[in-house]
Amino acid sequence: MKLIRKLLLATVFLVGLPALANDVKLRLGHVGASGSTYDRVAVQFAEKVREFSGSQIAVEPIGNGVLGSQPQLLSQVAAGTLDFMIIDPSAMG
Repeated sequence: MKLIRKLLLATVFLVGLPALANDVKLRLGHVGASGSTYDRVAVQFAEKVREFSGSQIAVEPIGNGVLGSQPQLLSQVAAGTLDFMIIDPSAMG
C-alpha cells in the first residue's frame, strides 16, 4: 500500500497540476502475466489513481510483456512513449 501511495504521489507531480483540469490517460507497462503480482499491483495502482484523481487520470496497465522486455520498457519510458513501468531489477541483467 505504501508503494501505491508513493507512485500515486509521483503521478500527480509528473502530470502536473494544470493537467488535472483535463482528463489524462497514462500507460503502465510490465512483463507479468495476468493475475501475477505485477498485474495485481498495476491494476490496484490504476484504481487508486482513478479514485484519488476523481476519475481525471486513467492509468492503463499493459502487461504480459506486450510492449516488450524489461530493457525495452525502460527504453520506452526514457523515450517518453511509455509513462510508467514496473521494474524487476533481477531481470534487468
